[in-house]
Amino acid sequence: MTEVRELIDAVVSFGAAIHLDGGRLILMPASKVPTELKTRLRECKPELLAYLSRQSYDVQDSWAWIEERAAILEYDAGLPRNVADARAFTQWFERFVGSDKP
Repeated sequence: MTEVRELIDAVVSFGAAIHLDGGRLILMPASKVPTELKTRLRECKPELLAYLSRQSYDVQDSWAWIEERAAILEYDAGLPRNVADARAFTQWFERFVGSDKP
């Protein structure tokens, strides 16, 4: 599983994202990902599909979580809304995407 996380981290390090669309892996924007990494992603596609499907979540639930957290940071911590939004997204990413937990 560590290799899969390393591949995902490599995609992110190039300023791109990888996600599932049905049974397909989607790179956005694919133009930022080097050819060698794309080749490696294809080679590990079954493992990536399995890992990402375990990491899947409902998008509306995610946005609701981010919005609620941003409101808490804005009102309770006194942060400007744009800072609260950014921090809430970072917290969501670290909690739900940036870990190896299924």
